[in-house]
Amino acid sequence: MLRLSSIVPFSNVEPYIEECIRSLYNQDILWEEYEVICIDDCSPDGSRVIVERLQQEYPTLKLLRTPENLRQGGARKMGLDIAQGKYIWFVDSDDYIKANCLGNLLQKAEDEHLDILDFDFDADYSKQKFVKNVQSFDKGPCSGADYVFCANYGGNWSWRCVCVWGGIIRYELIKDMRFREYVQYEDNDFALQMYARAQRVHHIVDKPYFYRVAENSTIHTHWELRHVIYDIALIKRYITMLREDKWEDKRWKHGVRELLNYSARQAYLKLKECSIEERHKFYRCHLGYIPYSWRWMYRRLWLKLLIPIG
Repeated sequence: MLRLSSIVPFSNVEPYIEECIRSLYNQDILWEEYEVICIDDCSPDGSRVIVERLQQEYPTLKLLRTPENLRQGGARKMGLDIAQGKYIWFVDSDDYIKANCLGNLLQKAEDEHLDILDFDFDADYSKQKFVKNVQSFDKGPCSGADYVFCANYGGNWSWRCVCVWGGIIRYELIKDMRFREYVQYEDNDFALQMYARAQRVHHIVDKPYFYRVAENSTIHTHWELRHVIYDIALIKRYITMLREDKWEDKRWKHGVRELLNYSARQAYLKLKECSIEERHKFYRCHLGYIPYSWRWMYRRLWLKLLIPIG
């Protein structure tokens, strides 16, 4: 078995994909010990040509293609299906990692028999500061719940467990889990359940990951109705998680409720920026997607936006 599989879905990232892949190979372990799996999610630009060229340099670089645009979750799912590494690292194609970091990371994960080796990251853009934790700290090994909900460290607890690229993950922990296809924020509920399963998590102060927000990212895009629909889909997933109520540690149940309310608030703020016509369409066509028992809460938030319609 290989020590690591790096899974890199890509679409429309021509300016960044080469830097990402080269960073994964500018490392201090043998290429034969790990693999890089790139998944072309029907990219409309020249990203695939770049990856095919890099395959000539890096013999362990694999390239797959989705049959249609499945979004990041579907592409990651395809990569996970063929991964052969003991550990998995989900790397976004517009990001990159620190040179010669894999040796120490993998050695620590293996020596401590970790489910997840979690770490901080640096943000590679200047418009705003985006940090995983207010202060760096070393904690672990401990359960996923004890790490995520630790009250002794600053920062929003949810940032510790709603992205999958912030750590390397033991394959056995997630071998029966798969991301959702065709959705945005596909890693939020996946990561939440992953940390809930984990019995040995160690967070370290190292920052081997460089997070970049590209100009065509949704963060830099004017909010449209589709962005509200993404939030609604995530809200539905959180509600399903609450209804199933499979949490052994009840802290997770309270956490999911908190994330659900946060997502509702985000949807409300995004809807405020939409046109009156889009708001009307949302209320008429999309509010019904929410289970009836929860609908009253969102009506209270959104109804006042619709008053100008009459």
